[in-house]
Amino acid sequence: MAHGTNAAQSEAITSTILETSPVGIAVFDGDATIVRVNDRLADLLGAAKDEIIEKVTRLEEWPVYDETRTHVPKADLPIRQVLVSGEPLYNHEYQIPRSDGDWLWCSLNAAPIFDDDGAVAFVVVSVEDITERKAREQALIEQHAELQTVNQINNVIRDINHSLVGATTQEEIETAVCEAIAGSALYEFAWIGERHTSGVGMVPRASAGVDAAYYDTLRSLARNNPEAAERWPSTKVFTTGTYSLARDVSKTTAIPGEIQTHSQRLSGESSVAIPLLYDTTVYAVLVISTDREDAFTTPELNVLCELGETIGYAINAIQTRRLLFTDSVIELEFEVADENAVFAQLSREASCHIEIHQLVTRTDGGLVLYCEVSGAPAETVEETARAFPEIKTLRRIREDNGATLFEFSVSVPSAAKSLMDLGGQITRTAATDGVSRIVVEFAPEADIYAAVHAVSDIYPNATLIAKRERDRPVETTREFRHKLNEQLTDRQRDALSAAYHAGYFDWPRGSTAEEIASSMGISSATFHQHLRAAQRKRLSAFFGGNERGNLHT
Repeated sequence: MAHGTNAAQSEAITSTILETSPVGIAVFDGDATIVRVNDRLADLLGAAKDEIIEKVTRLEEWPVYDETRTHVPKADLPIRQVLVSGEPLYNHEYQIPRSDGDWLWCSLNAAPIFDDDGAVAFVVVSVEDITERKAREQALIEQHAELQTVNQINNVIRDINHSLVGATTQEEIETAVCEAIAGSALYEFAWIGERHTSGVGMVPRASAGVDAAYYDTLRSLARNNPEAAERWPSTKVFTTGTYSLARDVSKTTAIPGEIQTHSQRLSGESSVAIPLLYDTTVYAVLVISTDREDAFTTPELNVLCELGETIGYAINAIQTRRLLFTDSVIELEFEVADENAVFAQLSREASCHIEIHQLVTRTDGGLVLYCEVSGAPAETVEETARAFPEIKTLRRIREDNGATLFEFSVSVPSAAKSLMDLGGQITRTAATDGVSRIVVEFAPEADIYAAVHAVSDIYPNATLIAKRERDRPVETTREFRHKLNEQLTDRQRDALSAAYHAGYFDWPRGSTAEEIASSMGISSATFHQHLRAAQRKRLSAFFGGNERGNLHT
């Protein structure tokens, strides 16, 4: 009686242990036949206990897989090994498909139970769910790989930045960029394209790592069929100003078959088009191809987009420098009467004349414009301007000789700003009777089509009414300084010089106005009067050559 009670108690204890265990448990007999499973294993596999026992018994091979999801033969599983060796095995990691289609990562431990003769009578297998741990491990592996990729890209960027410093032309910049990218282990090839002269499509102008057949095909298609090139994902970047990613070139229907064939031969299975951007102006598009399966992750794309902005800034600097040091310029004059030309419409509705002297970019992307308005009372201009939703704020600064200087804050794109971003210098922007005229100067080597396109993008009905070649004397630094000094009176020059050398313009200030005035033997008010007059004359010379100033890059 006592023996039977002990056996019943042992069975109860064993059942309790099995059903309260935090890990899945399966018990196999000496023939590797499954005889029992617990509730936790049923939960892990998403199936009923009877269903698990039936399936494992019926199948010749069990659905157990290694880390690469390669099937593991039954003979190589811990159950068989323990039955043969009689030794326990620990921490064998496998993947098992659940009934709902998900995969379970598990760690298996297998231990023998011996009969009275020392033979293996049963094998107890514990199944621990390590799916979350494996996911964390995989995330760390991917993060490490991404970090290595970003570090490699940074090395490429360092080489590119070094080249940008010494480059004197846009062509030098583009060649150096393509060679640095194609020369890295990360990418197969790179090319840079510009807008087609028709305004539709794009044409390659620099490349590296690309074989001659591919490049010739690309250029031929771009030049002979710009309408087809307009549908390329890379071409759309000119309009969107953001990158375009093609994960599998062979499945991108907008890319012609001839290009897909060459891309696959060069192992360029994926590609990204990056805008070479300065502010809102896209100078060109950089196309990068690679055969890496893990290419173009979000961190990698962020770094490449930052590189695009750096290159765009360098191109803008070169174009601006060309204009500063050239002795001849190309002058373009545009006429704009579009409905979205805010100041043209304001001039018509308020019956006034508007001269835009300067614009400043706000941190939120809006613009602040300083405009001289004449021909209508300031009150009329204010009342009319407030009816325009694009004009967010306005402020009357001063009135002088029948003209009023206004400050307008607007939330619309500006053709003048786009032209300046392309390296142009605005010499005049004015509006009368509903028509605006924009006059801009470019260096002779500048891309004139890009300027026309920049204006038509904002004002589709704008007209280029004049294109002139004009000589312009180049002023040396010595001549510029001499002209400035001639504009100043002796007292203005003394006040400006004393303020500079006494640290008045430093922060924190090295001297106060009262201290400098005392040293000069004049009153503080007189010092301020001379200093402000000198500053005004020098700033007028810098910003436009007259008291009001013109738009300047």
